[in-house]
Amino acid sequence: MNIEPIGERVLITPIIQQSKTAGGIYIPSSAKEERNEGIVAAIGTGNNNTALPINIGDHIIYADCKIEEFTYSNQNYIMLNFKDVIAKITKKT
Repeated sequence: MNIEPIGERVLITPIIQQSKTAGGIYIPSSAKEERNEGIVAAIGTGNNNTALPINIGDHIIYADCKIEEFTYSNQNYIMLNFKDVIAKITKKT
């Protein structure tokens, strides 16, 4: 990847909510639960080069906040401040 966040910023690939179920049932937008989720694509160095407690590939939830949305090499991305990451989703083993 050629995009490197600076400071306490996180680059994510947004997860788009599906409009159909696996069985083919259409879900109207009024019934969808809007969640801000994404997969971490790149992580800044943090203030004072302190590592942030997330990793590339982590599934995260972020707050409704000011974000920068853009497209690079035909892929949609979101850049946000680390302070706006509110949770990391992990799978139970």
